[in-house]
Amino acid sequence: MIDIQSIIIYLGLAALSFFVAKFAELTNSKKIVWLIVLALSLIAGLRALSVGIDSKNYNRWFELIASGNQNQVFGLEFSFVYMCNIVLSLWNNTNFMFFLFALLSHGLIIFSLWNNREHISFRWGVFSYYIMFFAMSLNGMRQFVAVAIVIYATNFLKEGKYFRFVLMILAATLFHLSALVGFICIIYEIPFIKNYSRKRKIILISICCVIGSLALGITGYLLNNYSGYFERQATSVGIMMLVKISMLILSLVVIGIPVEANSRRVCGMFAAFYALGIALNSLSYMFMYMGRIGLYFYVFEAFFIGWIFKVKNYSIWIVLLKLCYGLLLIYFLYDLLVSNRQGELPYRFLWQLKGYF
Repeated sequence: MIDIQSIIIYLGLAALSFFVAKFAELTNSKKIVWLIVLALSLIAGLRALSVGIDSKNYNRWFELIASGNQNQVFGLEFSFVYMCNIVLSLWNNTNFMFFLFALLSHGLIIFSLWNNREHISFRWGVFSYYIMFFAMSLNGMRQFVAVAIVIYATNFLKEGKYFRFVLMILAATLFHLSALVGFICIIYEIPFIKNYSRKRKIILISICCVIGSLALGITGYLLNNYSGYFERQATSVGIMMLVKISMLILSLVVIGIPVEANSRRVCGMFAAFYALGIALNSLSYMFMYMGRIGLYFYVFEAFFIGWIFKVKNYSIWIVLLKLCYGLLLIYFLYDLLVSNRQGELPYRFLWQLKGYF
């Protein structure tokens, strides 16, 4: 059943995200970008508890934490509970927590897109991100914050600031331990190591060795911690995943490898991480919920689509490629309005809850 209010809000956010992002591009104004972040965060923060599959669970956890019953909160990182306790001591309000989660996650990802505007079409990157991932951010908020921190951390890889990258990944684990998978990103630096200075080579190799050693040490713990996911098997077929990986390969064939070295490295990173995200996300078709580990890379879909639309239309094939991605976005926008996969429908504001006031 189609809900008019939900259509107005979600379509309105889509239009606002695209045109404000376009204006930010034209004016090269970072301040304008904040309007997008605030709009997404306010819609997330002002939602009723019925919006988002696990919103009621978070509300219950926040209530337990605020009342001093942290010992009754299970399955959450201690660091996350501690941070929530600090914020809730300032203002014990669930929707304020929703807003802060959204502000942090959307802010980090939107500004990561902004930092890469030299290589992507910012407006299409933002539009793609909203359509593909906004609903996901309403469900699994804790992991989504961790994903956003990992995405932002990759900005430091390009600049060779490896210690900052490591610190950001560790910060992400405070929200969700699975963020450790973000260390995989540093492997992408290895093929380009011959172009780096001696100092950067030493730092990169040293960090890779340390990460590799630690990975061997904690692999057993992680497998034991997440082994339950392998027991929840699924039998669906990932047709959309096949479509996406086919379009990705076709894009690389049609567009080719960028000539300029920096563009080749950055755009290659978008494609590589997006491909890894598709592969890991496909695990959900075999084991329920296992695909969530791919979200740390899957969000690069927005960067990749942004890159596609940045390419000039120097052949009919590129025009057709953009048309295909445009149709894909329309399909997922329609899916956002009718499917309710993440519990995003119907959208209701918090004051529309019966007895809220």
